[in-house]
Amino acid sequence: MSREKRSSPRAKPFVARCRLRYSGQTLPGYVTDLSVRGACVLIEDEPPAAGTRLEIEVRFRHAMRDYRLVGEVKWAHAAGTGRGKSVGVRFLEMGGEERVALDRIVEEFHAQAARIG
Repeated sequence: MSREKRSSPRAKPFVARCRLRYSGQTLPGYVTDLSVRGACVLIEDEPPAAGTRLEIEVRFRHAMRDYRLVGEVKWAHAAGTGRGKSVGVRFLEMGGEERVALDRIVEEFHAQAARIG
């Protein structure tokens, strides 16, 4: 059995529409894995290179506004046949409001999963 190496709780599978913004480009995608430290985003287009700074613009369920999460691409690879590309993003700059929102989203996800299963 593999041991989890991540230091922060994650919400996976998690799905929220988003946009990746970098170098004058905007790519639509879906956040599919989320923690307060980073996210995995599924896109159809060619992914940005590792090391690219970007913003993930996303509106979480029950949120009244879009969040712009600044991050850096850590990796990108094919997600599987006909499934687009997965992009791993590590968050770099996060204000208190964004951190509180992400903490709440991950906690809600785990609470709902516990009720279901």
